[in-house]
Amino acid sequence: MNQRYHKYTPYEKLKTVVLGNFYTADYFDFIDNPLIRNPLQQIATEVNEDLDYYVHVLESHGCCVLRPELPSITDFVSYYQQHHEFMLPPLQPRNHFSVVGDTLYQINKENQWGILECLQSYNNNIVDLTDRNREFFYKSTEAKKSCYNSELGKWYRHAKYIELAGPDWPDFYEYVQGKRSTLKHIAQEMKSFELDLEYETKEFDELQGPNIFLTELGLVVDCNEYCDYKTWFCDLSGYQGPVININTTACHTDGCFIVLGNQTIVGIDPLIDYDKCFPGYSVVGISNSHYMDYVNRLSPIKHDDDSIWHRWQVQGQESNFQFINFVEKYMREWTGFAYETAFDVNVLAIDETNVCVIGSDPAIIKQLNNRGINCITIPWRHRFFVDCGLHCLTLDLDRDSLNS
Repeated sequence: MNQRYHKYTPYEKLKTVVLGNFYTADYFDFIDNPLIRNPLQQIATEVNEDLDYYVHVLESHGCCVLRPELPSITDFVSYYQQHHEFMLPPLQPRNHFSVVGDTLYQINKENQWGILECLQSYNNNIVDLTDRNREFFYKSTEAKKSCYNSELGKWYRHAKYIELAGPDWPDFYEYVQGKRSTLKHIAQEMKSFELDLEYETKEFDELQGPNIFLTELGLVVDCNEYCDYKTWFCDLSGYQGPVININTTACHTDGCFIVLGNQTIVGIDPLIDYDKCFPGYSVVGISNSHYMDYVNRLSPIKHDDDSIWHRWQVQGQESNFQFINFVEKYMREWTGFAYETAFDVNVLAIDETNVCVIGSDPAIIKQLNNRGINCITIPWRHRFFVDCGLHCLTLDLDRDSLNS
C-alpha cells in the first residue's frame, strides 16, 4: 500500500489507525478442563465483540482501520505446547511504536504476533531504534549507579529528593544506601515521602512508544531523569523544534494523561506541572475517589499468592482456582497490574471534538462536553484482565494535522 505516516498532534482528524486483535474462542477449544476453557472462551468472545464495536465507531467517522493478523490455531497451540506459555495476542500496537511527524519509529522490540507485519504492509519505511534505545538506556543508567540500591533493587529520584529534602535530611547518596535521620520526627517525615522518592522497578525502563509524541506546542518526551532521551531522539531524528521534557515516572505516558483538542488535557492531577508544560490548556482531572470506589466494588481475585491480589480480575471467576492457577502459570504476560491503571485517562481522539472513552466516570464526560468535546463510549469489559485502555489498543498512523 505504501501509505503515508503523518501525525503532528494527537487529536487532528484520524484517517488511518491500527487496532489490536485478539484470539477468537476456538483458539481455546483444545483445553480439556471446562473450568479453564469456558472462561477463556467467554473472554475471547466478549473482547472481540468490543473490538468489533470499536471498529464500527472508527469507520463510521471515516477512519481506515487496519488489524494485525492472528497466528493459525495450529501455531498457537504448538507454541503453548513447546514454551509452556501462551503467545501474546497482537492487542497493544502502541506499546513499541510511535509516529512522529512523517516517520514511524520502532522504539522497542515487540513480542506481539503480527503487528510489525501489519505496519510493513501499510508502509515499510520504519526507522528501527530498538537496539540504540537499549544501548543508550544501559549506558545512561550505568553512569548513575550511585542512585541505585542494588540490595533493594530500587532506583531513587534525585531531583525529587532535592525538592523535598529538609535541612536535617541526610545526603541523597547516603539516603540511597539506606541512611535515615536519627531524629524521630525527621525520620517520620522522610517515611511519609518514601514512595515519592522511589521509581517503581517495573516502570524504570527504556523509552517506550507512548512516551514520545508531537503536540502543537512541541515534542513531548517522557523519561526518567537519568536518561537524556530528549537529546538522544533529536540527534537521531533531526527534530529541531521545541521539546517538552517531562518525568511522570510511568512506563506509558498515556496511562497518565492524553492531550486532546480545544486545548484540553484529560489526566491524573496532580502529576506534572501542566501549566508550565502546556500553557493555556485546561486539565480535566480524573476523580480518584470515583475510580477507587469503582475498583473497590469489584471482587478481586483471592489466592494464597498475594502477588495476584488486585493485579487482574475476571468477573465471576474470583473463586475459580483452577482458572486462576492456569492464568498465573501460562498467561502471566497477558496480565499487568490493572488495579493501578487509570483507564478513564486512556482515551483516543478521533478529531478535535470527538473522543472515544470507556466512560466509567460520568464527571469526566460532563467536563469534556463542557469543553466542546463529544464523548463516544466504547465498551471494554475485560480491561482488568488485559490491562490496557482504548488508546493502548490503537496506533494512529495518519492524521490530517496542523502542518498538512
